[in-house]
Parts: sequence; C-alpha cells; structure tokens
Amino acid sequence: MGDASFDPRKEVILENEPNPAPVPAGTQGSATIVREGTDFLEVEADLPGPSILLVTDAWARGWRATPLQGSSQDSYELLPANYALRGVALAAGKHRLRLEYAPTALHTGAMISALAWTAWLVAGFALLRRKRGERGA
Repeated sequence: MGDASFDPRKEVILENEPNPAPVPAGTQGSATIVREGTDFLEVEADLPGPSILLVTDAWARGWRATPLQGSSQDSYELLPANYALRGVALAAGKHRLRLEYAPTALHTGAMISALAWTAWLVAGFALLRRKRGERGA
C-alpha cells in the first residue's frame, strides 16, 4: 500500500482469498448506498463480473453482511480490506445487501440482562407475597 503505484480506487488488498474471487472487467459496475445509520448500511450494486465492494469505514469483527430481497447472492463474505477497511466479495449480477454491526457480545449481554431483570422481578414478587402472607397471619 505504501508503493507509489498503488491506486486505492482500482486495487484492494485483502488478507484472505475472497469467494467469489474478483476478475478484471472491461466495464465497471455500480454501487449505491440506499439507507444508512450508525450501525448499518444498505447497498445496491449491479456488476458485470465478480468484484470486491470496498466500504471505506473501519473494519471490526462485529460487522455482518446479509442479503436482502432481490439479491442475486445467497450469502456475503465480509473481509478486512486495505488493512483497516471493509470489503465484500460480490458475484456478477444485481445485489441488495445490509451491512450491520451486530457483535456476538451484544446479544450475549442482552440475554444476561434479560435474565437478571427476570430474576429480580420474580424475587420482588416473591418478597411481596411473603410480606402479604405475614400480615394476614
């Protein structure tokens, strides 16, 4: 990447071999951001051949790529690209995909919190019931 001949608009450096592997194409495809938020990005792309979609946001393990209705691909591989960015391997065709930040720890933490709140509520109701029973006796 430090070489003067490196053009980040035309080349992507990946850590692993993507599936599908990109091939040089005579014509460029197109990609458009349809919707975006702080933790998601929806993209539409139309490609004449397999390519890498380079998203110039920071790479993190918690990002997931999922197909949306109307996509020609059943699953998407999200890869670290150009050391710190995100790349998505795309086959030829039309694509609608959602990139979403959903780390496993977030879901685990939510489940632990839900269980803790449930236990707290059950203990509270049990305590109230016991106090009502003591008053009646």
